[in-house]
Amino acid sequence: SDPHKRTLHNVWPEGTNEADKIFNQSEELRNILSRYGTHALWAAPLDVDVETPEKQLQPHTIVLSSFRIFFINADKQICGSYHFLDVISIESFTYSRVNFKFHPDVIWSCISEQTGNIVSAIHQHFHNSFPGNHFINIRVIPEDRLQPLQRTEGLICGGFLATYAAVCSYLGTTVREDVCWDITHMYSKGNRC
Repeated sequence: SDPHKRTLHNVWPEGTNEADKIFNQSEELRNILSRYGTHALWAAPLDVDVETPEKQLQPHTIVLSSFRIFFINADKQICGSYHFLDVISIESFTYSRVNFKFHPDVIWSCISEQTGNIVSAIHQHFHNSFPGNHFINIRVIPEDRLQPLQRTEGLICGGFLATYAAVCSYLGTTVREDVCWDITHMYSKGNRC
């Protein structure tokens, strides 16, 4: 079982999950993301600024999975896939534009009516995976567009289990069930975390 999945219920901004609408009840989305061994938790439509002389906008969908951000084009192809630990910064200085900077020097400039919801969903998800750590640079103006983080009650060992799963995903290693069992049953019960 996915130890991270237990910490994700009811953490997205209300009324913003459009994955089912965008991908016909998410069947297409499941097929697209199954290649990555993951599933969608949240999605929103946006337009991507393509570097052409005409400054053309192309429709995409941003999709959040357990540990990744995907950009999927109108042809249902993944154009970009980034782990949360690849995020350098997310900036939104207007109500309709958001810029993502990923390692190594990849920038996505996007336009959406949901920029506040997009940034808030990523911020919340990152907080769920790395509680107490703020090493992702998120700048939103005005700041009240960034929804307050929801408390993640009952995280096992202060969220260590979620962080462990996220780092394993980033490094491409398998989450060890024996380590998860130890954290869940031994350390959290004895309050030694």
